[in-house]
Amino acid sequence: MKEIFIDLSLADFLVQLHEDDTKENDTCYYITHLQSGAIGISSKKLSQLENKKQALLRCINSKQFQKWYKKKKLRETEDLVDINTWLRMNCF
Repeated sequence: MKEIFIDLSLADFLVQLHEDDTKENDTCYYITHLQSGAIGISSKKLSQLENKKQALLRCINSKQFQKWYKKKKLRETEDLVDINTWLRMNCF
């Protein structure tokens, strides 16, 4: 069976940066996947880029995102099966 991939883009996420005005280099990223509601947060004392990467990884590795992803893949697979059935019935 072929692996099903789904397309994700930055538009699928809400990225919020919160900076602490009292401390230098203290940043916190909140990344929310809009369709699943999954959230990833990173506020370690890392660079902004590293915090952003960490928050995104936490978001896509969350149970909520994984549950949404499995449902999405299942729908995509069902669509492929329906298309294949239709092709067999109408093209042969």
